[in-house]
Amino acid sequence: MTSDATTLGGGRAWFYWIIATTFVLFLFNLQTGYNIINPDLESSLSLTVARVGLVASTYTVVFAICQLFSGPLLDRFGIRFIIPCAILTVAIGATILARAENFGMLLTAEVVMALGSVFGFVGAGFVGGEWFGPAKFGLMFGFVQTASCLGSLFGGNILNALLADFSWREIIQYFAYFGFCLAIIAFIFLRDSRPMTGEFSVMSVLSKLIDTAKVGQIWIIMLMGAALFGTLLSMAVVWASKIVQSHGIAVSDANTASLLVWLGAVS
Repeated sequence: MTSDATTLGGGRAWFYWIIATTFVLFLFNLQTGYNIINPDLESSLSLTVARVGLVASTYTVVFAICQLFSGPLLDRFGIRFIIPCAILTVAIGATILARAENFGMLLTAEVVMALGSVFGFVGAGFVGGEWFGPAKFGLMFGFVQTASCLGSLFGGNILNALLADFSWREIIQYFAYFGFCLAIIAFIFLRDSRPMTGEFSVMSVLSKLIDTAKVGQIWIIMLMGAALFGTLLSMAVVWASKIVQSHGIAVSDANTASLLVWLGAVS
């Protein structure tokens, strides 16, 4: 993505990649955290199982729609401001979640977090391509995928253990504090390797999406991705723990077992 080969790789590139990947770990552990805390959340807010699932579905739907615009926005505005603002948005959403007193606040929190989260995976991939070069894009994105899944596996176990001593509200609020600190670090240090145009048009993006939709193979790939990643998220974020609990397993043990979904995603 940059014509100056001397800017590719090196300590600065790795530092930027670590910031972007930490953002991915942050939001993935928030997702995993919802799986861990939803029994307590369900009880404290008097929610039905259906509403717990609806909250997670709302996040996924908003995420899926807004994801279409994350790549074009990064192409035109770069990582310097987009990623810090995205981290800040997720942290604000986590704060709303930690202070939620009803179903409406819970939905609002999920929508806000989804708006920021759309720049997580894409942003980390963008950093890898921009600062390590197109030839290493696949490798660096693979590292992001591995880090996010293993991070969710181990982070989820830590969250599960913390529930013994802290309330779900305290845990999510600490997540938010971490997000605010990460946003400040990203704002101070992240830079782009080239000047960005700063030009963005929704109609231009929609036009390109229509052109892409005309390619039949894209639909096959999209359906495969939806089946695989959609199932992963639905199990990892909501249903895996509940399914295990339905077999008479204790909540804490069921949470631990459900985290193995992420281990499967690594392979």
